[in-house]
Amino acid sequence: MKQVFVLLALFLFAKTAFPQTTYNMKIKQGTVTAYSQTSAIDEITFDNTVNFTCGNPILYGGEIYPTVLIGSQCWLARNLNIGTRIDATTAQANNSIIEKYCYSDREQNCATLGGLYQWAEAVKYTNGATNTASPSPAFSGSVQGICPDSWHIPSIAEFAALQAGVANVALLKAAGQINYLSTGTYASGTSGFGLILAGLYSNTTTTYTSISVYGIQTTSSEFDATKAYRFTVNNENVASSTENLKINAYSVRCIKNEFVCGDDLVYGGVTYHTVAVGSQCWMKENLNVGTMVAVGTDQTNNSTIEKYCYGGNESNCTTYGGLYQWAEAVQYLNGVTNTTSPPTPFSGNVQGICPAGWHLPNYYELIALKNYVNSSSNALKAVGQGSGSGAGTNTSGFTALLAGFRFSAGFYDLGSSLFLLSSQEENLITGIQLGMNGSNNIATVYREFAKTFGFSARCLKD
Repeated sequence: MKQVFVLLALFLFAKTAFPQTTYNMKIKQGTVTAYSQTSAIDEITFDNTVNFTCGNPILYGGEIYPTVLIGSQCWLARNLNIGTRIDATTAQANNSIIEKYCYSDREQNCATLGGLYQWAEAVKYTNGATNTASPSPAFSGSVQGICPDSWHIPSIAEFAALQAGVANVALLKAAGQINYLSTGTYASGTSGFGLILAGLYSNTTTTYTSISVYGIQTTSSEFDATKAYRFTVNNENVASSTENLKINAYSVRCIKNEFVCGDDLVYGGVTYHTVAVGSQCWMKENLNVGTMVAVGTDQTNNSTIEKYCYGGNESNCTTYGGLYQWAEAVQYLNGVTNTTSPPTPFSGNVQGICPAGWHLPNYYELIALKNYVNSSSNALKAVGQGSGSGAGTNTSGFTALLAGFRFSAGFYDLGSSLFLLSSQEENLITGIQLGMNGSNNIATVYREFAKTFGFSARCLKD
């Protein structure tokens, strides 16, 4: 939760400048280690309740990875260094352990250059892929492989798009990487991609070779049973996309998955399913983010997201989501409170307590949802919610749960009613909600409930 922070002082020493700022990210187990291609980070605050935004670093396998947006693609801005180092005389194997080679069999080279991975290891033997056999079925879509959740091994087409997005491939190189075509000058690293001429491990000759000559990136794209495509930039600023033996080991970069409605979303350690209802993309679960506070306590503007859990029981938040006062849900945007209107009216989407790229629905978006199902609350309610004429059919896929609400010092109507917050207010003290109950088939917009009530929140894709 937001009151739990880890403050790290990092003293890094490479040539590529990295902004001195505070970042929010998820906390995972592991020891954070410095990486020599990212520098000038003085301190980072890790916050496990805030969703990722490209440009912020991520923590994976105990190491910090800066990220960079190039065109519409979000990339890790350093080579992947994950797994257990093995000597080059040992083959990487499908043994549930990620294995890596480090240039010259020295762990410190993995810290600065990243690990080197054979193709099958990089794609994590997905669909039975090996270095001498094609996956069955053939890959379709993205392949996570050894990348973090929500990231994947890039295809050769994605590298082609990366190359097309820069004026010169030299711009992809990290600062300090030599450019012989520029009379021995060094790359400026202006794209932020930070490509390193990390060389390779040749299984054919059983040697590490070509450091400072080639920066070779693994792709998920197979050429045939024994070869896969690689994206290469050399010290003469020539880029190529060629096929190489899968048994040779190269660097790995990861690219962020492009979200498609229906994909899962991880936010604050909770996985949310998503569903398209008409032209809208909704979370299928009520939002559950923040620290539980007592029913008789008002949620406050204190930099901590706060929630009520029905009956003061955290397990009810797990099932039904949290309950939020209106000002907390919109995160006190423009100085708003539960008894005042914002001095500057809201314009555009209101993210509030939703993850980046998502927002609390406004009045018109709730009306669009209601109209799409012809005001049928049963079409929105999960099967098993409500009874008789109010029994849910969930024909929309929205999967609404009757989560009840919080009022003053009590909780009411679990299993009987649901009120979904809007980002809009009716007046100084009341908000707008979409409501439904378990006894009828009518979805209704309400305007009379005080902002101090605690209602459910659903997030809508921007």
